Amino acid sequence: MGGRRVWWLASVGLVALVASVAVAAGRLDRPAHQEAPVDPAAVAVQLAHDLEAQDRYDAAAQLYREALRDRPDDTIRLRLAFALLRAGDPAGAERTAREVLARTPDSPDGLLVLGLAQRGNRSTEAARTLRRFLSVAPQHPAAPEISRLLATAR
Repeated sequence: MGGRRVWWLASVGLVALVASVAVAAGRLDRPAHQEAPVDPAAVAVQLAHDLEAQDRYDAAAQLYREALRDRPDDTIRLRLAFALLRAGDPAGAERTAREVLARTPDSPDGLLVLGLAQRGNRSTEAARTLRRFLSVAPQHPAAPEISRLLATAR
């Protein structure tokens, strides 16, 4: 009788082990969560950001433009303006920054890129725009550098 009991307990243990492996395997086959649909604008923005990290600003600007077609968004528009500025297109950067500022006149990043673009275009308005940037966003990470830039330009 003792042998049957041991055999029976071992069988129950084996069945429990097989069942737990089967349950775990079922969980492994299924994704933990449903994949979110791919957002073309988000993909374009991420690729553009990666291109900027490689100093490929013209290509990044093109991807930001593509993202804007899918999602007209001022955050993307500002990234485009910065990419254009870095690509050596201050006129394009100025136009793009003005689009943002038309909707949000006190946008710190809009004022920053506009002032830098104006400076690149040798506009007499650059210093005034950059001073406005400093008054709107004195704690902005770029504020110390812009203050130095304005001090040396006098």
